[in-house]
Amino acid sequence: MNCKLCEKNDPFKGYGQGICSNCAEIFCGECVSRQKHTLYNKCPECKIILSLSLKRCIKLLEKQLELIEKGKHRNGQLAKNIVLLSLYNFYEGQKEKTQQMVQKMVDNDYPAGHYKMFCYLLEKGEPLEDCLVYLERSSDLDFPPAMFRRAMFLSMEGEKHVPESIKLIKKGAVIGDANCQFQLGLLFHHGFEDQPSDPKKAIFWYKKAEEQGHAKASNNIGACYFQGIGMVGDNQKAMNYFQKGCLNDCPESFHGCGLIYEDQGDYESAASNYIHATRLGHPGASFRWGLLLLTHRIELSYTAERRLKDGITLIKGACQAGHPEAIQYLVGLKKEIDKIDLENPEKDPPNVAPILKAC
Repeated sequence: MNCKLCEKNDPFKGYGQGICSNCAEIFCGECVSRQKHTLYNKCPECKIILSLSLKRCIKLLEKQLELIEKGKHRNGQLAKNIVLLSLYNFYEGQKEKTQQMVQKMVDNDYPAGHYKMFCYLLEKGEPLEDCLVYLERSSDLDFPPAMFRRAMFLSMEGEKHVPESIKLIKKGAVIGDANCQFQLGLLFHHGFEDQPSDPKKAIFWYKKAEEQGHAKASNNIGACYFQGIGMVGDNQKAMNYFQKGCLNDCPESFHGCGLIYEDQGDYESAASNYIHATRLGHPGASFRWGLLLLTHRIELSYTAERRLKDGITLIKGACQAGHPEAIQYLVGLKKEIDKIDLENPEKDPPNVAPILKAC
């Protein structure tokens, strides 16, 4: 749920929020602060002075809900839905009250309520069939997060459900869901059904998702610039997008930065990015970091034995994760590597030299 004024900030985060006692709309602290000089701290639609502080906000919300349930509130169903979702956010962390709010949202056929119930039952370990009932209802009511999750479930159920999955992704992307936009970008990137690969359309949807802070979308745009897919290759622009992904701990983006630094001969910076990506579970980065160790491209206080041991361990880890380059790299070295005692490499010195030479 975003602030109605700026449609960007989460009104439940930070401080200085304001709530309208008439429509129950909550505004983020940033907008409330900005309104002090323009709207005199009033709701822009109702022109009613906003109540400040979270404690006062929740008291007003509870009062609004009481009036609506008694039929004394003029805004009716829409206002009730806003109040219920607002209360849910405030009560999150208080299990009993949260369940009550979710059930009330479901009773009022509120799309976010059905989705919250799906998440709650799934977390609780209820049968998947029971959970999907709520997910499908939320998706039918055009709730974007539900549309994305339902599309992912359908894609796993076999090829006959793929067209319906793609239809949901397209609809969610048009509505503005970042996950759906990114997924649609992937579909255009690789091609789907009778649609061949279309990099330009892929980049269009990646950028839509990236504008909403989607880290993997930033990474994929960077990869397109780096590889010259659908556009002229540009390492500087690629680096800019990779770095945006790094801010959200995207392992692929750290790997991408490492590749660019390595191409530029900056092995220290490359190693730093590969290490970050390796810690986040990226097998390609593990492979590149292992190669840097084995080829002595960076200055470290490591002994030759430790370089060998760590380098081969990293590359073997990439192989176990199925990384094709790492597997291909070790094919020619398998016999020599299997003979080395990694715990005590000095015991088998004749095998060390040929491996280092091959690397």
